[in-house]
Amino acid sequence: MSEDQRQGIKCPIWGNDVTVTEDQVEKDFFTITSSRAGGFYKIHKNDRNSWEELQDGSAPKHWWNELRAKITTWIIDQRNKGEICPTVKSFEKCAKMNLYKLPIGERINRLLEHLYSFSRDSNKINFFDRYNNNINYAKAFSECVSESDWDMILNYVVNKKNYLEKINDRLYRFSVEGFKHLESLERNVDSSQAFVSMWFSDEMNSCYEKAIEPVIREMGYDPIRIDKKEHNGKIDDKIIAEIKRSKFLIADFSCGEDGARGGVYYEAGFAHGLNIPVIFTCRKGDEEKLHFDTRQFNHIVWESEEDLKKQLKDRIEATIGDGPLRRGHP
Repeated sequence: MSEDQRQGIKCPIWGNDVTVTEDQVEKDFFTITSSRAGGFYKIHKNDRNSWEELQDGSAPKHWWNELRAKITTWIIDQRNKGEICPTVKSFEKCAKMNLYKLPIGERINRLLEHLYSFSRDSNKINFFDRYNNNINYAKAFSECVSESDWDMILNYVVNKKNYLEKINDRLYRFSVEGFKHLESLERNVDSSQAFVSMWFSDEMNSCYEKAIEPVIREMGYDPIRIDKKEHNGKIDDKIIAEIKRSKFLIADFSCGEDGARGGVYYEAGFAHGLNIPVIFTCRKGDEEKLHFDTRQFNHIVWESEEDLKKQLKDRIEATIGDGPLRRGHP
């Protein structure tokens, strides 16, 4: 692809200027760096056309804006889970995905956490300049669908809650109230996230995809598991950060012939130390391999994926309750 061709491509989702490269392994894919979409994503060259056809305003505006805002959140979530460059399908396929619109409180929290992540050294935020990509990232992380939506969020965090305070016409910083709110997020009182700690293997992937993940989503939470094979950062720091922001943790102690996985014990113990509820599960037959220090806890011992799904749903309902993303949740 020539330089002229690259310069002619906009973000298929938002239409803003982007950096585009051809995937070196999969030649039919573009890798796109879009600040408005929250970072990197990959899209098939044919699927790109299906998104760009909607840029002319032929689709209902509210539906179109809401879909691409939710897809942006999905891209950010996949990247947070360790998939550096998620693949975005055609808009028809994305429209059929079971995507929830974030509650307003979660949108504000994600914005503040994002702002803190790039300003922590200087505590200076310059994202109010509309020619600055920072404002695009801010809109992406707060799932904004329009300029008026962004103005509402901005007014709330600056004027209503005083989470940010003005330094001058261009710069802002976190206030004491803003830092206090960030600290409260670490206590995960209103979190919609559920951390899953388990043995990563081909035989356990089916258990996650057919039982653990769907029941977590059905109960109104967003599951996250961090596969060490897919994450390039400091994995321990990433695990600790995600456990801290989770409402509860599911620890599955099923294991292979060489015994239990130490990482699951570490993560469950860390969550316990933070008073984060832990739901213990184990495949029938593996409970005899449990370490003595966790046998005291009431494990869900499951025999099949359907059995695990039912027992896990009952346990979440009884001990955690519905999550903020559950359909019909106020």
